[in-house]
Amino acid sequence: MSLPPSEVPQGAIRFNTDSQRLEFYAQGEWWVMSTDALNLGRTVQSNIGARAVFAFGSAPDTSFTTAVDYINIASMGDATNFTNAHTDKARTGSAANKIFGLFFGGFSPSVNDDISKCTISSLGTTVNSGANVNASTGLHSMAGLSNDVRYLVMGGNDGPARVNTILHGDFSTSANALDFGDISTATDQVASCASPVRGIMAGGDTGSTVNTIEYVTIGTLGNAQDFGDLSVARIAMNIGCSNATRGVFMGGFASPAQLDVIDYITITSTGNATGYGDLVAAKRDGAAACSSTRAVSGGGGASGSETARIDTIEIATGGQATDFGDLNAAHSKKGAVSNGHGGL
Repeated sequence: MSLPPSEVPQGAIRFNTDSQRLEFYAQGEWWVMSTDALNLGRTVQSNIGARAVFAFGSAPDTSFTTAVDYINIASMGDATNFTNAHTDKARTGSAANKIFGLFFGGFSPSVNDDISKCTISSLGTTVNSGANVNASTGLHSMAGLSNDVRYLVMGGNDGPARVNTILHGDFSTSANALDFGDISTATDQVASCASPVRGIMAGGDTGSTVNTIEYVTIGTLGNAQDFGDLSVARIAMNIGCSNATRGVFMGGFASPAQLDVIDYITITSTGNATGYGDLVAAKRDGAAACSSTRAVSGGGGASGSETARIDTIEIATGGQATDFGDLNAAHSKKGAVSNGHGGL
């Protein structure tokens, strides 16, 4: 006999005999548990392991690129060419499920409204998905995040001004993004991460540099709620990434300089971020991706110029980041996706 929802403890697990799937209970709902595991030790196309794809970018702000690189997160080394994007732009948001990577909007130098798409396991040109992230004005410098079904786009800039919107869509359709709710204040240059249940947005520029962290429940609609604060107020962080329990925010900018600080949060709770390491060297505007164990941050701006360096840390332990390898070229403001992040 099933317990009423009010008596089900957080983290309870059940086998749903109707769907034949394991489920866990969190945030007042039952969620399907992922029981497949990526093979992190192989690189064959049929089972590629946890792969990160880095797309678009600029070097410097007035020179936009179609470059798309990839790495296998389990093995250190330089990035390999994925081929090219269908257009050149920078400042995209990004999100992925196990199959597709999406790159939202961007700037080139006009504001872009399309949703670019790649198949993470197949080397090839990114394509326009046929959908728009904000068809009326376009959008750039936003946070993108997802679980395996739904993606969210939080904040950003539509050209004239920063926005406070949260948009959502499903990986299974090519429809335009729809309204989800609002963040507390119009903000751009923000970072993000996710578990299968919860989406997180951190930092950014509201007209001043902020340290706020907000969260939403991905499976429902509604406005963001306060989560806590970053250890340092900053913009243009090296995006953000997570496994299913811990979110990581790397680098960024707080006038007058780039930062090397790495913070983490526990996604299932609320509270302030904790510092637990440093990048190899300070940088801003990198692009980050994760496997279940490792976070990587590729490219970015450092010491007045772009870098090709990829930093890496072990999510469980943090500490001083180490050099993973290099992108094929020095770019900042890239987007990054992986098929092994915490939302999956």
